[in-house]
Amino acid sequence: AVPGYARDMLTHAQEEAMLVLTDSNLWALHDDIIAAYERGVSIGALLTGSAHLEVGEVSHHPPLESELHKLADSLVVVVDEQEVLIANSQPSDYTATVTTNANMVQIGRQFVWMELFTHRILTQLGPDLLDRLTPRDRSVFESISGHSKTPSTDTDHK
Repeated sequence: AVPGYARDMLTHAQEEAMLVLTDSNLWALHDDIIAAYERGVSIGALLTGSAHLEVGEVSHHPPLESELHKLADSLVVVVDEQEVLIANSQPSDYTATVTTNANMVQIGRQFVWMELFTHRILTQLGPDLLDRLTPRDRSVFESISGHSKTPSTDTDHK
């Protein structure tokens, strides 16, 4: 029922779809995402697996971070800043919340937007800015971006 509801949301999207997708959810919704994009719907997708989406703004969430933040089995669909579906997807079972509550919709949309923004910014950081990061923040950067740098002697662990 959840993938069907997500499919209906994408079918009726007119302006924007913001998504968090596992590989299995991407495969199930791929044609609907492509159809929405071809209708002019702006697509923003945070992928938590290894599959690829060839339309819209797409970022891959690092597997370890996905596990730590409990996104590895999550499905989030936000359409037109009007409705959000947040689901925990297991192979044979889904637990989901669907709401048009404006506060919840904005929280869902903001989460996806901020993840995409963060990934865009991280690709633009140069060595001079990386040297200013604390070791903790540097390790997060390296996890997200896949970049690795020789650890500095900075001992700030904030």
